[in-house]
Amino acid sequence: MKNIKFVITIIILSLVFKPAFIFSKEYKVNVQKDIKYGEALNDQNISQSLLMDIYQIDEFDKLDNPALILVHGGGFKNGDKRQDLYIQMANSFAKNGYVVFSINYRLASEKFGIAVLNNATDDALTALKWIKQHDKDYGINSSKIIIAGDSAGGAIAVNASFREPNDTKFAGCINLWGGLTSIKSNYKHEYGWDQPVYPLPVSKETPPTCIIHGTKDAIVPVKISKSFSEELTSIGIYNEIHILEGAPHYPESYANEFIPMMIDFANKVSSSYCIHYPDPQLVKNEIPVLRIEGLSASPDSAYKNMEIIQNVAEKCCDLGKAQVIFPKGTFVVSSVQAEKDYDDLITEKIPQRTLPEHTNYLMAFSHINNLTIDGQGCQLIFRGLIQPFDFQECKKVQIKDLTIDWERPLFSEGRVTLLKQNTLEVKVFSEYPMKGGEPILSFQSFSPKTGHLTGVCPFSKISSCKLVGEQLVRFNSGDSRFVQVGDIVIMRHIYSYKPGFEFYNCEDISVRNVTVHSLPGMVIHATRTKNIQLKHFNVYPSGNRIMSGNVDATHFYSCMGLVEIDSCYFEGMGDDATNVHGNYYTVLEKLNETTIKTCVAHSFAPTERHRDYPDVGDKVEFIRKSVLQPYSSATVVFSKFDENTRETIIQFDKPLPDDFEMHDLIANLSKHPKLKFTNNTVRDVRGRGVLVQTRGALIENNSFEYCTGQGIHVNTAYPWMESVGTRSVVIRGNKFINCGFGFTNYRDAIAVSVETEAENPFVGIHQGLTIENNVVIGHSKPAFYLSSLYGALIKGNRVISNTSAIRIECSGGIEIENNNFVEKDILIGSYIDDGEIKIN
Repeated sequence: MKNIKFVITIIILSLVFKPAFIFSKEYKVNVQKDIKYGEALNDQNISQSLLMDIYQIDEFDKLDNPALILVHGGGFKNGDKRQDLYIQMANSFAKNGYVVFSINYRLASEKFGIAVLNNATDDALTALKWIKQHDKDYGINSSKIIIAGDSAGGAIAVNASFREPNDTKFAGCINLWGGLTSIKSNYKHEYGWDQPVYPLPVSKETPPTCIIHGTKDAIVPVKISKSFSEELTSIGIYNEIHILEGAPHYPESYANEFIPMMIDFANKVSSSYCIHYPDPQLVKNEIPVLRIEGLSASPDSAYKNMEIIQNVAEKCCDLGKAQVIFPKGTFVVSSVQAEKDYDDLITEKIPQRTLPEHTNYLMAFSHINNLTIDGQGCQLIFRGLIQPFDFQECKKVQIKDLTIDWERPLFSEGRVTLLKQNTLEVKVFSEYPMKGGEPILSFQSFSPKTGHLTGVCPFSKISSCKLVGEQLVRFNSGDSRFVQVGDIVIMRHIYSYKPGFEFYNCEDISVRNVTVHSLPGMVIHATRTKNIQLKHFNVYPSGNRIMSGNVDATHFYSCMGLVEIDSCYFEGMGDDATNVHGNYYTVLEKLNETTIKTCVAHSFAPTERHRDYPDVGDKVEFIRKSVLQPYSSATVVFSKFDENTRETIIQFDKPLPDDFEMHDLIANLSKHPKLKFTNNTVRDVRGRGVLVQTRGALIENNSFEYCTGQGIHVNTAYPWMESVGTRSVVIRGNKFINCGFGFTNYRDAIAVSVETEAENPFVGIHQGLTIENNVVIGHSKPAFYLSSLYGALIKGNRVISNTSAIRIECSGGIEIENNNFVEKDILIGSYIDDGEIKIN
């Protein structure tokens, strides 16, 4: 064991921070006008400068931006990039993180001809070449360039993207009410077009395509776009066709409807994951469209609204696939049972941590293959105890453009007016009506002076509320040492109800442009689900509220494939932004040399459907419980799960290890997804930003601000039965600002804490960690705490803190190089492998 102390030279650098994503702020879009991207001869043989306008918001500083080339319409003779519609499109895409290049191109001086189309297409490709040459100037990922156009611009977009060589092809094409297809047609355009606008045959190299067209288009019939979609589908090209009922050609008044469709498609094709190219035969089967009709904006219609929505969900299950479309507007939903369950819980007729027997689903789906829930910006306000969405055994689920809030959440907020020893009096704000007797599972305090949580959050020895005046309650707490008169307290009346979105045994889930302001349980909870993508998924409190969700914003339990969380915003939850983990199975009985009986044993299961079991073919590790160290592995060849007892009989492909002990644990390596957590903001949460308990994770370009726990917690825990010892976790390019100030049982750290919750520490439970190019500003705690770790690179980080930059215990194989630790030490604790820490 070595006792090493390393002092870094004092170097003070000025730091400028830009928030990765601030949902509550209106982005400012910067526009560079008339940038020359090329020069060419027009149809009069006169040289013409080719100009573009470039739109980009100034808040984005990442190096992986998608881009959009926007091509205006106008019959090839008219039109300009400065028309209102194109400015609106460009600003909308820019505010969603795209760099937009709105181009002008060579127009025809006479009637349309194929030469004009070719010239315009060449100009679009010239713009593409210019953009790729300047990609670093705008932080563009050249593999994420999409082209979009309307009318003549749509024809140009299609020709440019369809004829582009493979090595520089577009990520996607968006065609709005464009021209003719290559399919034979007797249709002759009134402008004298005598040939198809799309003379190129589609091929396997054709990019994903989005087609939008109005039913009342008198210039280009909608049947042309339908034929175009069928042609793409026939050879397996991913495409979407959106028909705008009643829309004419150039339907500018429908912009608020079709621009979100464009952005949604662009988000899909610019992502590295969750893009599915379905079997053409499956695509040919039309997806039934179910519009939710008859909802009323009157709060008195809450029961009727819920009944209408429930009926649509039942119809979806009957059909087996569907597209559900909500009407635009704000609607209150509730039921008699939901309100009764709420009253029973809030008056302690149902004990704390006990859930009502009624589930009160708004929409419950089972065994559906291909489901879209399109909120169209609809806001649902819930009253009582309701589980909004439940998905069981579903595949290809997309949820988009929806907002959720709660009329009266299962917490109350008020200002401390009196503090005497451990007795508090709180004047509760009027939006939280109090009757007296409300239970308090825990409370936390918020300082109006700092505008942040104080870190106080006791969970024990708290009495129920006693009503001592109008909206004035009194309660006792076993610990109120750090609370001050004038602070705002959040009284949590329960720990957690049902999730907002529950996924069990599902596959290929996409949640986009969904906002949740309040929810009495986990916002998203997924179990045994494969491939989940969240994009622009935002959880933050509405109005003057401080709290949003009661517990985790997202929780992924024994999932598979990839969990991708990108460009999301999390604020005010009662626990972590995300937790990704598997499960330790408890061995109940050894049946023979290859067979055991096991179960999931966890008394804090967040939902009654929290059940898990291994499947045939799953690979497992045998874990020594005292240290959580794996010592052998095997493959499951037989598995029988009992739904009632939740016990599983498992047979392995080989005999149990010779040193197997009955109190050992089993970890299922096949039920641990990879995690990609990028470009997100987590701020003012009571808990951690990210809890990582899986193998293979990238946490990059995020901002963690004022989380009471550390920004990132790399862990595995026997008490919680959450597995597993991590491998290959990369934490890169993040900003950590004043995190880790709460009063917690976890190791103190501002940015990253790596540990194992077991009886004894052990080197190497976690392996292969990279912490690189992060910025940490904090207070009297280390930036990084490393324990039970072997094999780590700590490189290029900047830390400003008034304590040690790194504390290391029970670890080895760690390299520390090229960091800027302002004036502070690296502290080495006990149980270090000799010679296994290198500092440069």
